[in-house]
Amino acid sequence: MLARLARLSGETLYGYFFIARSSRMQDMLNDERGFLPFETLQGELMMISKHTISDITEIINITALEHGINPYTSLGFTPTNNFSKTEREYKQLILRCHPDRYKGAEYPEELHERMDSVCQHINAHFNQIKKEGHLLKVASHG
Repeated sequence: MLARLARLSGETLYGYFFIARSSRMQDMLNDERGFLPFETLQGELMMISKHTISDITEIINITALEHGINPYTSLGFTPTNNFSKTEREYKQLILRCHPDRYKGAEYPEELHERMDSVCQHINAHFNQIKKEGHLLKVASHG
C-alpha cells in the first residue's frame, strides 16, 4: 500500500507498507508487533515503531493496481452494468492520484514520478473497462 506516514516527531514519509491481501491496515496497527516494515520511495527499508506514528493516510493499493488481472478489482470498483457509476468512480480515483496533486516543495519528487506511473495504470485499467463495455453493447445489439 502506498501511503503517507506522519510521525509524532513531525517527520512525513511517503512509501509502502507491506500488508497481506487478506489484511487491513487497522489489523496491522492493532496486532502484537511493535514495529511495521516500511519502504520509502527511495527504496530505504525501515522498521517504524508503532508508538512513533501519528497518522497514516492510504494513497492507493499499489499491489492490486499493478498486479490485478480484473480491471474492476484492480481499481477497487464493483463490477456493474452502470457505466456512468464506474466513470464517476474513475474520475474520483484519478483526481485523488493525479501527479499534479503531489507536486511542490512539500512532496518528494519521487512521489510525483510514482503517481504518474499510478495514473498510467489507472487509465489502462479504465480503458480496458470501456473497451469491454463497448464490446458487450455491440454483442447485445448484434
